[in-house]
Amino acid sequence: MGKSRIIASLALILLLQKQGPKVHVIVPNAALAKRDSIDYKDYFESGGVQRHVAYHSDLNFHRGPSDILLFDEADDFILRKPQLFLTGLKGNKLVCFTATP
Repeated sequence: MGKSRIIASLALILLLQKQGPKVHVIVPNAALAKRDSIDYKDYFESGGVQRHVAYHSDLNFHRGPSDILLFDEADDFILRKPQLFLTGLKGNKLVCFTATP
């Protein structure tokens, strides 16, 4: 849960500082996306930004040109769909997290 906390905190800070209209947190699987969205719901509500945070487990979602994308295990997404990662996400601000084995 260490990285999840860092990512949730970064999302909150970015939104409170009005760095983008929405933050998308992208994690490697649906179970983790569901768990984190539930675990940090109160956190985002306390900051008044809950409508501006969305959790996803793939890259098939609508994003605006000014939205910020926070990737957990970014290497997993890069290796699975490198072309989409390199060209399909142009224009968005990205922050990528990964861990070494």
